[in-house]
Amino acid sequence: MIIKDFKEELQLFLSGNEPKEIIRLLRKYHELIEPNLSNQSFNSFGQFLTSSEMGRLNRDIEKIKNENQFGTYLKNLILEKGYSDAEVAKKSGVTRQTINKATNEKNNGKEYIPKKYTLIAIGLALNLSIEGMSTLLRKAGYEFIESNSIDYVIMFCLKKGLFRVDDVDEVLSDLNLKPLLAN
Repeated sequence: MIIKDFKEELQLFLSGNEPKEIIRLLRKYHELIEPNLSNQSFNSFGQFLTSSEMGRLNRDIEKIKNENQFGTYLKNLILEKGYSDAEVAKKSGVTRQTINKATNEKNNGKEYIPKKYTLIAIGLALNLSIEGMSTLLRKAGYEFIESNSIDYVIMFCLKKGLFRVDDVDEVLSDLNLKPLLAN
């Protein structure tokens, strides 16, 4: 159980943390597996891993990083929902170029992450539940903030099954709030 918890913790932060933080968690992992190592000091974790263990660890880290990439997640979500990029663009009011950048391109090795409310418009086009939308936002580094009026209205609309961007924008407008793509 402890090892399972550790692996889940490792997966949560691997998508962008510094090597020093990864080394700290690997030390924790070693302490769980072999408590006698916890009293030893070590400058690198490599001295306690066999070459096959290092290879497996590197493969696992790469797999986790790939699974956690936002563009891969969004691309798979669009496919899972049975839409094309063009359909999502039309339903969301977001340009096809923005969706293509988010699902395909890396700029100088970094993923393109759309703005929060652009991403919400894409999520609405995909008819995501509040849980699905929260996951999409989290994958991009965002979250709903209940004390934010716009976020609160969007969460309300999702709970009520309003998935058309125009409908959500109308509710926002009625409350004197900016439409999604103007934020």
